[in-house]
Amino acid sequence: MQSDSLFYQMSRVKGVPADRDEIKERHTVMVSPSAWAGLDAIAKELGYKSYSDLIEGVGRREVELTRKPETDE
Repeated sequence: MQSDSLFYQMSRVKGVPADRDEIKERHTVMVSPSAWAGLDAIAKELGYKSYSDLIEGVGRREVELTRKPETDE
């Protein structure tokens, strides 16, 4: 039953930060379906395990954001 012991080692404890020094709070973000799909792609490309972790990284300035130059279309 090695997989069971692994489960207990990886399970979260409520109220204890898993990856960071703070406990996360619930917030609501409203975006279009296209933007949500884009966040999924970016999170996967950058190796984040969730949208939440990607947004956390942006807010902590661990991810550098650049704006694409405007083009005449």
